[in-house]
Amino acid sequence: MERIDLSEPVRPIPINLIFVGLLLMITIGCATTGKLKVNKSFPVAQPDSTSKAAALDHYLAGTIAEEAGDLGEAALEYQLAMYCDPTSIEIPQALSRTYLQLGERIPALRVLEVALAQNPDDPELLSALGEISLRLGDIDGSTDYFKRLSGIKPLNREETLRQIMMLERSGKDKEALDLSKDYLRLFGPDPFIYERIGVIHIGKKDFESADTAFRALLDLDPNNHRIQFVVGGFCVARENFAEAEVHFKRAVEIEPAEVRYWANLIMVVGREGKADTLSILLNDAIRLFPEVAQFYDSRAGLRQENSDWNGAIADAEKSAALDSTRLTPYLAIGYIYHQTKDWAKSEDAYLQALKIAPESPVVLNNFAYMLSVQGVRLEEALEYVDKALEKSPETSSYHDTRGWILYGLNRHEEALKEIEISLKDDSDNAEVFEHLSAVYKALGRSDDAEKATKRAEELKAKE
Repeated sequence: MERIDLSEPVRPIPINLIFVGLLLMITIGCATTGKLKVNKSFPVAQPDSTSKAAALDHYLAGTIAEEAGDLGEAALEYQLAMYCDPTSIEIPQALSRTYLQLGERIPALRVLEVALAQNPDDPELLSALGEISLRLGDIDGSTDYFKRLSGIKPLNREETLRQIMMLERSGKDKEALDLSKDYLRLFGPDPFIYERIGVIHIGKKDFESADTAFRALLDLDPNNHRIQFVVGGFCVARENFAEAEVHFKRAVEIEPAEVRYWANLIMVVGREGKADTLSILLNDAIRLFPEVAQFYDSRAGLRQENSDWNGAIADAEKSAALDSTRLTPYLAIGYIYHQTKDWAKSEDAYLQALKIAPESPVVLNNFAYMLSVQGVRLEEALEYVDKALEKSPETSSYHDTRGWILYGLNRHEEALKEIEISLKDDSDNAEVFEHLSAVYKALGRSDDAEKATKRAEELKAKE
């Protein structure tokens, strides 16, 4: 609807501007088509008072249309305003903003580029172009705009943070570190900056500098659970699991409702081999998060190690009930029923796992080995393990499985070769030595069989 100012006579729109509006609609297009074009080379003349007044009229009409949600009309009014006064800073910013609301990022960028050509040192335009370039994924372009901006005026806190992130994403680590130090000097300590410094140094494998940054981060806000979590992650990267446990435990104490804090604490305690502590943590985690399937997986694994088959199968089946799309619970169920010699249930679990991931070498190998232990369907088992080895030819346990299947098929020389391959990378496995002993006996090599048996017994005692 046309605005009418009752305090002044109504001034009709000049016929030349109507023509210009039609021309712009043809050459620029409708803002909702996704094919907007901006003429970057139309002639620019210094607007006189009349054209500036017309520009103001169209600009105000554009703001009214924008506030009313009529973005197409707003874009047209801003285009007309920009034509009447191409030297304005505010008009192209408004038009660019409207394009962004319409999802038209490229035209938004082009409009600002036109304006910047006329005002190359305008900080608002440089900042806006830096923002839009970032939205378009043009990290280098955005970085350049903010670098130009920094040459005109000091970057504010947000602009400096953004530039640091973009330099880091562009792989310009030295520039990012230098700017981070400038930031700390200008704006004071900031947890985010110390974190970025630490992460950059980790990427450069400069762990001492990273440690210094993370210590500063921790000193700055020791009761921040996120910071405790970040420092714990850094300790994990350095394989310092004992210290990682301290930080993850602190994060859990500060914010016990965060699942990932518990997950990481459980992980490092498991890596430390602290079974009793791990059991307590898993029980607490399951009490707090009864719908998180992964915690049941972890407790099932811990119970397997203690030969608590009933507890392990209960946890694995609970995990599968919570999320039946994952391999983990079915692999555990298949293994547990294998250990308890409930072959039918073990096979059902592996078949379910194969439905989820028919090419999984782990599932194929485990299923094949389960069949080989029974001495049944050995040709079928051989096909499974051969597929597993196609996917992962260097996995020693798969060669042992294949060797044991070949032994069951009375192909003893071939079996020996496979088991010897397995022992090259897994020389402390009692079960593999038991297989080796059986193959030696089948080949009539009784002395070698006796040595293999003795080694298997030593390894079992050690375990």
